[in-house]
Amino acid sequence: MTGHHPVTAESETETETDTNTIPMFPALSRMERRPELQPRRYDREPYWRAPITPPSRECYVPHWNWHNRTGVPETEQLLTLDANGAYLSALGGIKVGHSQLSHHGGTEVITAPRDVMPGYYQISIPHWAFDGTIVHPLGDSSRLETETAVWVAHPTLVLLLELQEEGVLGEFMVLDAWIARAACDFRKWTAHLKQVRTELLDSLELAQTDAARAAMGEMYTAFKEGYSAALSMMLTGEKCKTQRPDWAHGPR
Repeated sequence: MTGHHPVTAESETETETDTNTIPMFPALSRMERRPELQPRRYDREPYWRAPITPPSRECYVPHWNWHNRTGVPETEQLLTLDANGAYLSALGGIKVGHSQLSHHGGTEVITAPRDVMPGYYQISIPHWAFDGTIVHPLGDSSRLETETAVWVAHPTLVLLLELQEEGVLGEFMVLDAWIARAACDFRKWTAHLKQVRTELLDSLELAQTDAARAAMGEMYTAFKEGYSAALSMMLTGEKCKTQRPDWAHGPR
């Protein structure tokens, strides 16, 4: 875009009074309120945000509260899982919608895991072959006992399809779907987060004094809170600017 825009002078004034606000956000807010400032294409109003779909408020996020009741024999080796590191891997390994979500309805044909597009899928709850010994891949929520279908984000559907291919999960149906037409990913952002996290953990390990360890610990805590807040801003709260809950639900 070239030339002067009437929003420029006003945005400069407001930015001086609030140094914690990203300048483009107040400008966008004003443009939403004032039609004369809105850029138009093909005489169409701009799409400020993708519409919030009904499943985003009903999305079931699996949670597990489970332990091995039989205990672990002393001869077996235990594997420690890094939950924070695994979360970043999940963030970098999923696709997210690059378009708004469209209603596609249900289908009796379950697609292969690689063909699942980002979005939400309403599925019937499948039977789990290891019930009673290993927790259900959908978690241990009481909803699984009282409901016959739940809305899940696409990575959960991919997991279920992979387990079904292994023969350990019963048949289920996709009853409804809101999906994106195009996909992208967070790989570059995740690669940067992993690098920063590694550097912080290395510095924490090499710290020589209690004060240095405490300072690095605070920096690492701030780092975790930072990327968690970035995902939270994709939700639909009053302070959320992106409002793409399907992006936030994916890695969960």
